[in-house]
Amino acid sequence: MAVGLKTWDAAGNLIIDTATRMSRVIGMTGVSAGATGSITDAGFATGAPYCIALRVSAGTPTGIDNSLVSPIISFSGTTMSYNVASPAGDHLLIYGVY
Repeated sequence: MAVGLKTWDAAGNLIIDTATRMSRVIGMTGVSAGATGSITDAGFATGAPYCIALRVSAGTPTGIDNSLVSPIISFSGTTMSYNVASPAGDHLLIYGVY
């Protein structure tokens, strides 16, 4: 007999099974407009890393549409690097793996 987790909705459609990739939040940090830096965490090696950047302040008007400016995030091994351009405003970075 097979072993694992399977979840169906009310209509009988399979929602989750052992092949479903689900995310795990490793941590979060607040970063200011203009900040650059990196975060090293061994947890990044346990799956495909991701980062969600939530803007928490509007930033400084610069004549461009600030809603289109977002932080530059990159991953290398167990390190996540970020660069928050000044017009982007302050952000909350939520990072993890899936």
